[in-house]
Amino acid sequence: MQKSYIVIIAAVVIAFGIVAVIIATSELTDAYHQNMVQESTMDTIASFDGDLMSVMLTEGEYYSFVLSEDLTTILAHPRSELVDTQTTALKTADISVEEMLEELSSYGSVWIEYEFFNPETGMIEHKTTYLEKHDKYVFGAGYYSP
Repeated sequence: MQKSYIVIIAAVVIAFGIVAVIIATSELTDAYHQNMVQESTMDTIASFDGDLMSVMLTEGEYYSFVLSEDLTTILAHPRSELVDTQTTALKTADISVEEMLEELSSYGSVWIEYEFFNPETGMIEHKTTYLEKHDKYVFGAGYYSP
């Protein structure tokens, strides 16, 4: 909903409204989600002692997971049925898998967007994911948005 006001003072038009507030709130929400996702990823990396069987994955809205170094296989995930399966969702991401690997190699991390099954809603939804390379694994977490 947009509310705008126009005031004419000495032939000068002054206009203002709440659109900027809505945009700022949306940007703050994205920043909040991104911070939570990075924290989830960092917590998972901090729990990693070299053995994927002992890694502590976060669950819930910002669940974490672990991928193979080449991004082809899910190695750890809160949904156990996904472990040791292929990462087909990354093929629909906003950048290619090759670009993801290049970013991970150059910068150690990358943000990507793609469509994926949301276990909370049972629907395919837009997902923003943070991936970070650590040792020979790629740790990640993400959030869904409508």
